[in-house]
Formats: sequence, structure tokens, C-alpha cells
Amino acid sequence: MPTQILLKRANLFPLGQVPRVADALLIQDGRIAAMGREGELIGRLFSQSRIIDAGGRVILPGFIDTHVHLIETGLLAQEVDLSPAETISQVLDLLNQAFPLRCNPRILKAHSLDPSQLKERRYPRMEELDAISSKVPIFVLRRDGHSCAINSAFYELSGLTDQVPGVEMDATRARPTGTLRAGALELARKWRNKLSDQEDRIEAMRQACWEAASAGVTTVHALFSREQDVDMLLELAGELPVDVVPYLITMDVDLVQGRGLRQIGGDLMVDGSLGSHTAALFEPYADYPGHRGRLYFHQEQLVEFVARAHRAGLQVAMHAIGDRAVEQVLMAYETVLDGDPRKDHRHRIEHAELLTCGQIRRIAQRGIALAVQPAFETFWGGSGGMYARRLGSKRVATTNPYRSLIDAGVIIAGGSDSFVTPVNPLAGIAACVNRPQDHRLSVLEAVKVFTYNGAWIGFEEKDKGQLKEGLKADLVILSADPRSVPVTDIQNIQIHMVFKEGKVIVEPASSGGDRAIAPAKK
Repeated sequence: MPTQILLKRANLFPLGQVPRVADALLIQDGRIAAMGREGELIGRLFSQSRIIDAGGRVILPGFIDTHVHLIETGLLAQEVDLSPAETISQVLDLLNQAFPLRCNPRILKAHSLDPSQLKERRYPRMEELDAISSKVPIFVLRRDGHSCAINSAFYELSGLTDQVPGVEMDATRARPTGTLRAGALELARKWRNKLSDQEDRIEAMRQACWEAASAGVTTVHALFSREQDVDMLLELAGELPVDVVPYLITMDVDLVQGRGLRQIGGDLMVDGSLGSHTAALFEPYADYPGHRGRLYFHQEQLVEFVARAHRAGLQVAMHAIGDRAVEQVLMAYETVLDGDPRKDHRHRIEHAELLTCGQIRRIAQRGIALAVQPAFETFWGGSGGMYARRLGSKRVATTNPYRSLIDAGVIIAGGSDSFVTPVNPLAGIAACVNRPQDHRLSVLEAVKVFTYNGAWIGFEEKDKGQLKEGLKADLVILSADPRSVPVTDIQNIQIHMVFKEGKVIVEPASSGGDRAIAPAKK
């Protein structure tokens, strides 16, 4: 007998094909079977069917987060959180306090360092970290993930030298400061990963997926730096509460095809970040005169890579934050598409925070999609934020131009870049609708960015992302309708229930405020 669930007294969000009179939704065998009047749908129920009273709450398609560092997100619970620190002294105190509690004998890891929020406006120095331990490697990641600080034990273990691009040296060029960017950071990441146990990474993946589910997310686009992690995902897929679309951060087309993937790159970095002064800009940084950031590839390298992946039928996704980096990616896509047109390629640019008007037009003309992170504006945007310090008052007013992009016909899909900001689509939706007038989206448009557009950018729009008969019953029930509350309160809306293919994976919170979440399999 088919499995049925009827959601009655439902406020169905108008995204898809929702009948105007509908106040109920019928789930059958994991898919949306019908939407209509409650009295009519009750007549289609079998004797063992379940009826859930939505209580007039709004029901949306399950949220889709299109940019998540999945394992890193789960590993945060195993690391030291430095976000509360306001001074270097507090950073060092947090590391010292955590050392005997959190330290794997092989490494001490910390995250969410933000030098722009510290009184000293700098990174902890190598000798300061050595005072905590000069024997156990210490790795401290900046919040944006584009720079880090290490102690001498980590420096020696990883084989870094002053010849590696991105190793910052002191004024005398005699010794490293401990701050790493660019290629040095990537080498350090590889060593950090080598010092993580496989079981830690498996548990981190599970934990991150359940965290996403508790935020109303039913699909994540996950970025993996190691092929072993993709293999691990393929083995765990049946145990995870959400769908995971893997993007392997590599240029090895054969490696990706050998694992049956249809997408490549994800967070393949063409530049860095604004916070770390490594995003590649046409004009110098306002607070770093003469410096325009970094490009990590030559143009010929990108064209060759895109051409190979495009010929193989893969979707390509590359990280570009600054306008100079976006130009490099855009030129690579244009060169390849001119010689080998493909109508539905859906190639992506991740982030694309600083764009020229001409770039927006060219992105639209080529059918390139953008995976964006609206919450970045909440954390760092505005006239008093870090972006303003990096870019100056004129350029900061042009960041993340979502209104112009949508008006030009560009598909933008929302994400968090977790671990950088939390997986929280409602915060992303709130950021979209609270932008300055020139960049602002409507609530309906913002919800679409985190639902249908996310499905489309992952070639899944025929299976999810809307309320439509026949699609997967990936659904989220909210405590309030984002169309009915003040836009400044949208991010405070609570997740009431979450369904994945008709199965309840997040139950309503109890009267005491505790939420029932289905346990992860061990």
C-alpha cells in the first residue's frame, strides 16, 4: 500500500503550480501527489495514512544551499572557535584554554579568526603560537578560509619555505611570520587534512548534513578538496538526511568522470577573498594602496581546463570574488563557448561579489549562472563594514548587485559558503530583501534564489525546488510566513518541520523549545 501523508490547514507558498484554493498537500510515496482543498484530498487517503495539521503555517519547497564546505563545517565542532575574540590576547587565551581539551596529539586546529575585528588588526605571530606549543602543530584559519596562522611545528612539518608563494616573511625577510595565503595556504590545508582521522571526517559529514536539515535545507552542493571524501560520500549517501551534490575541487577531468560526476571545480579558486586582500580587483584596495589582490592561474590554464571539461560534458564551477578574477573566468568561458557552443551548459561562477555592468551583460548573454552568498553582506557589507574598508565608499555600494543580475536574466542561486557563514537560508533570504533599494529582491524572488534556482543550477529542477505535483516532497514548514512579517524579522523565523522525500526528518520543537531531529546512523 502506498505511503501517504496529508498536510492540512496548509499555507502553500506560491512557487510552482499551486492552485489558488489549495489549503492541503498530499504526499504519496515520497512525492507531491496533489494540492487542493482539504475536503477533496481526504477522500483520497488510505486507512493507514497520516494526517499532519500545519496549523496555517507556510509550506515551502525544501531549501537548497549551493555552496557548502561540508566536511569542514562538521569539523568545526572539533576545533577551537575564535569568533568571540576581540584582541590577540583573547585569541591566545582561547587556544591555551582549549589545548588540553581539544588537542589531538597530532594537531590543534582553530577557526573563525577575524583580524579585522581584533583591536590589533593583525594575525597572531608564529612566536606567539609557539608559546602555546612549539611541538604540536597549530593551524588557525581565518574566517573567510583564505588565510591562516601557524606555529613553527606546523611550518616545519608541512615543508613550507620562503620560496612558496603566500608565505609571509617578516620585515627582514629572515623568518616567517606564520601567516599563509594563496599557494602556501593550500599546501597547509593538505597537511591539516592528513592529520585528521578518517572517522573524524565521516562523523563531520554526518553532523554537517544534520545541521543543514535543521535549517530547513534538503539539498546541499558540497565542495570536496580530496577524492577520498567524494568516495566516502558515495558510500554514506543512503545514510544522510539530505541530498548532497558533490563538486570535486580539481582540474582533473578524468578523475571526476571516473567517479560518475557531472560537475567539476566548485571552489576552484581563481582569486582569494576581500578580507584577506587576495580577491583580484581592477583597482587597488582602499586600505592597501597599490595592491590589487592575486590571480592564481594564467589565462591559458583556465581556457585549457574549461575546454577539456566542457568537451567532456561537465558543468564547470570556479571561485571568483573580485572583478578582475570574474573577468578571467568569464573570458575563459567565452573563449570555449565561442568555439564549442552548448545551450544548456550551466557553467557557474562562485561568489562574483564585485561586477562591472559589462560583465553582468556578458554573463547573461552566455547563460552563466552565479552561486552567491547573500549573508556575506550581513556580516561584512554596508558603509561601516569590512567591505567598505577594503573597497572604499564608492565601490562598496556596488557589491553583490542581485537586482541588476536578475533584471538582466542571470540565474543566481543562494548558498552560505559554510563554514564561512552558517547554513541558514532564512538569513540569506533576509539579506536579499534588506539590501539597499538598487540591489533589493522581493521575498518571492529571494525564496526562489534558495529553492528553484538552486535546483536549476544543479540540473535538478525537474525533481525539486517547487511545489508541483510529481516532484519530490522535499518540504519545509516555517513558524511564520516571510511575506507577512517585517523584512527585518525574516531571519528570526523558526523551522517548524522538514520533510525529505516525504519522510519527516525534523519534528516540531517541544513546548520546552527542544527540537526532535532523527538520529544519524553510526
